[in-house]
Amino acid sequence: MAMTKKERAAFDAALHTARVAGALRWTEGPPRDIRPPQTGIVNGWDFNAPSQVVTKACTGPVTHSFGNWDRTTTQGCRSLYSTRERALRALRAELEKRFATDLAIIDHAIAEETRLSGSAPEERK
Repeated sequence: MAMTKKERAAFDAALHTARVAGALRWTEGPPRDIRPPQTGIVNGWDFNAPSQVVTKACTGPVTHSFGNWDRTTTQGCRSLYSTRERALRALRAELEKRFATDLAIIDHAIAEETRLSGSAPEERK
C-alpha cells in the first residue's frame, strides 16, 4: 500500500533520526599500509580532514602528492592507504576525535554556565 505524503515525511524523518543516532559511535581507523618507496612512486589513497575529502595520492622517497598518481608535488614523503575504503574509515575516525573535542569544549562551557547560574550577573562576566 502506498504512503501518503504525510506518512512518507514521517517515515523519512524517522529514518534520518535513526541514521544520525547510528552515526554516534566510536570506530578505530585503520593504519596506513603503504610505506614510501626507496625509489620511484607508489600509489594509494589519502584524506584531508579539514575539507573532509578522500582522494588518490602518491608518494616517493622524499615527496608526495594529493590528487595525483603520476607525479609528486609536495615535499616530504608519507604513508598512504591501499584502498579508498581504508582512507574513508581513517577520515571518519579522525573526524570523530575532532568533533568529540569540540563537543567536550561546549559541554565544559555548559557546565560552567550551570555552575554560575545561581550567582549574580556581575560574577558571570
